[in-house]
Amino acid sequence: VTLWIKEQLGAQRSLVLVPSLGLLSQLLREWTFAAATPFEVLCVCSDQTVGTKGRDETIHSVADLAFPVTSDGDEVKRFLSGAGNRVVFSTYQSSSVIAAAQVDPAIPAFDLVVADEAHRCAGKVGSDFTAVLDNAQIRSQKRLFATATPR
Repeated sequence: VTLWIKEQLGAQRSLVLVPSLGLLSQLLREWTFAAATPFEVLCVCSDQTVGTKGRDETIHSVADLAFPVTSDGDEVKRFLSGAGNRVVFSTYQSSSVIAAAQVDPAIPAFDLVVADEAHRCAGKVGSDFTAVLDNAQIRSQKRLFATATPR
């Protein structure tokens, strides 16, 4: 549903925040498969190790992922400055990397931020899970909060 909303809005720069590496991997696969138009991808996680595990195995670290990830703010800046349809997939725990890249006013704001499992955003102000709520930290024109869990 979140992908369809992104496409209906015509969002060219999007951020998808998730609470776990497993969910990041799952959403990346689903979005890539179901997208009506292709998009460039950058995955932001806590380290840069690339793994090659199969999709059915449990993902405990970025070493278990089958795609490259970054934690380099300069790489995030370069990606966001590029043209075309671009999606950043990130864990909430790495939202500080996104926020640090957006400190530079020359870096464009996101058109859409998707906060998946958004019930986790209800908590202590100043945590990695609440950065998405503050437009001074993560700049975006629109935010979409998705959850199936009441809180």
